[in-house]
Amino acid sequence: DSILRGNQDSYRFLVDKYKQAVYSVVLSRVHDETEAQDLTQEAFIRAYMNIESLKDKAKFGPWISGIARNVAGKWLERTRRYESLEGLIEAKVDDMDISHLQRVASIEDADEMLQKEQMRQILWKGIYALPEVSQNVLLLSYMREMKRKEIAEFLGISEAAVRNRLHKARKQLK
Repeated sequence: DSILRGNQDSYRFLVDKYKQAVYSVVLSRVHDETEAQDLTQEAFIRAYMNIESLKDKAKFGPWISGIARNVAGKWLERTRRYESLEGLIEAKVDDMDISHLQRVASIEDADEMLQKEQMRQILWKGIYALPEVSQNVLLLSYMREMKRKEIAEFLGISEAAVRNRLHKARKQLK
C-alpha cells in the first residue's frame, strides 16, 4: 500500500530482496549476463508501473518472477528473428574463448586455466540445455544460494516441487 502512495523506499526494499532471484530467472532464459542485467531492471520497472494489479502483496515473489519470465520471453522472440538461441550460446562461448585466450596467453599455467574455462563452458552448456524450470531452481539454489523454501515462495511452487526439480536437474547434468 505504501508503494501505491509513492513510497519509493518500500519498493527499493522489494528490489533489494528479489533482484538476485529475478536475475537468475532471466538469465536462465536469455543465457547472456549483460542482457539479463538489463532485462532484470526492465522487469522491476514494469512491476512498479503495474503494482496496483498485484492483488495479494504477499505474492510479490511469484508475481515479479512471472513478469521477469515474460520480459525475457519477449526479448528472446525479438532475438530469435536474427539467430537461434543455440547460435547465441555458441557465439557467446566463442567470444569467451577469444578473450580468455588473450588474457591467459602470458600466464605460465595457461593450460590449467584453459582446462578450467573449458569445464566451466561445458557446465554452462549443460545448464542451458536443461528445461527452463530446471534451470531456474538450479541457478536460484547454487548461484543465488537461496534455500528451497525461498525458491518455492519466489516461484510460487511447493518445496517438494523444488526438491524434485533440483534432483532432476542434477541427474540430467551428470
